[in-house]
Amino acid sequence: MAKSVKALINPAMLAWARNQAGYTLADAAHKLGFDEPRLQGLEAGAEAPTFAKLLDMADLYKRPVSLFYLKRPPQGWQPIQDFRRLPGAAGGFSPQLTYAIRQARERREVALAVRTELKEPVQEFAFEATLAANIETLGGRIREFLGVTDAKQQLFRNRAFEGWRATLEAKDILVFVVPRLKMKEMRGTALAEAALPVILVNSKDRGNGRVFTLLHEFCHLVLRQSGVSNVGGDRNDAPNPAV
Repeated sequence: MAKSVKALINPAMLAWARNQAGYTLADAAHKLGFDEPRLQGLEAGAEAPTFAKLLDMADLYKRPVSLFYLKRPPQGWQPIQDFRRLPGAAGGFSPQLTYAIRQARERREVALAVRTELKEPVQEFAFEATLAANIETLGGRIREFLGVTDAKQQLFRNRAFEGWRATLEAKDILVFVVPRLKMKEMRGTALAEAALPVILVNSKDRGNGRVFTLLHEFCHLVLRQSGVSNVGGDRNDAPNPAV
């Protein structure tokens, strides 16, 4: 009997959560065991979902159940650039990538709250450059900023990724390795915040590839560019799908 209890939620939150999670109506309906008209009706308020089905939706969209009772959507983050795609190309972030980015942002918020609670100051990420900078000069500035000489870099040996990661984290840059995400979805992501900026690296990247991605995304932070990168280079004129 409990499974048939109706959840008196705000139906508009169903569509908002689905869109924010990166699911089309057809994909979400398939995963939830609905037909499209049924899900569309739920989102339009034609009927209320059972509480059991609401739990399924919350799990699929990676949101707390309480969110669906809000009168209006919470203020979200600004969209970030999708450097992977050519201008005008169709597509966007998959639900898996969308969630990885949102989870990283939520972890950053938690880290900021913890640092505030512990009264531990956060270093402002003030290092900045433009694409017009001389590459060799900028490289020297980056080494000086990070405190990594050629000799220190040699000490990283076969643990180069760990060495560079610890170096960036000492500057209050959060580095997360994302599991179970296809390389075609993301090689790396940069969230260019002034305090506790974030870098995501795909766990499927290996060896020197991880090191390249880590430093590549660091350069995006320096350029103040938030975005998702992949193999084949970046394009800064790509569309900005919402996250």
